[in-house]
Amino acid sequence: MPSRRKGLPPARIGVRHGIGGTIRTVFEHSAGGVVLTTDGLLVVVRTRNLAGQSVVTLPKGLLEAGEQAIEAARREVTEETGLEVRAADPARAGVVEYWFVRDRVRVKKRVDFFRFAVTGGDPALHDNEVDEVVILEPSAAMGKLTYPAERDLVRKALTL
Repeated sequence: MPSRRKGLPPARIGVRHGIGGTIRTVFEHSAGGVVLTTDGLLVVVRTRNLAGQSVVTLPKGLLEAGEQAIEAARREVTEETGLEVRAADPARAGVVEYWFVRDRVRVKKRVDFFRFAVTGGDPALHDNEVDEVVILEPSAAMGKLTYPAERDLVRKALTL
C-alpha cells in the first residue's frame, strides 16, 4: 500500500551485486489491525495493489519515524477505516512477512498485526487509499481476504 506521507518511510536499504547488475533491496516495517466490532464482526478494507487490482486486506500501513508498531497500527486502522479503536487483550495478533517488487526494487516487508476493538467512528470517513470498508461475520470476511497469510493470521487471532 503506498504511503500518504511525504518523503521516504523509515527503511533499511541493502545492495547485492550479481549477474545482470546490482539489485537494490529495501526493508520496510508496517503495522495493522485485526479489528472486531462490539458484535463480533470483522473489519477489512477493499483497496488496490501495486498492479491496480482490487484486493481485500486488513488495514495496515508504514510506521512513521519514532513510532511504535502498536501506535502505527492504531493510526492506520483509524485512517483506513474511519473507526476509533482500542487495543484488545492480548493485543499482539502476529506477524506477516513477504517480498514484492516496486519500481524495480525488491522490498521485504514486515507487518506487525494487533487485535483491536471498535469504540466509535464512522466507516464512511475512511481515507482515499481505501475504496470500501467491509464489515462482515469473521468467516465471510476471511473468505474475501485476498492474501492467505492474512487469513491464517486472522484465524489464529480469533482463537486468542
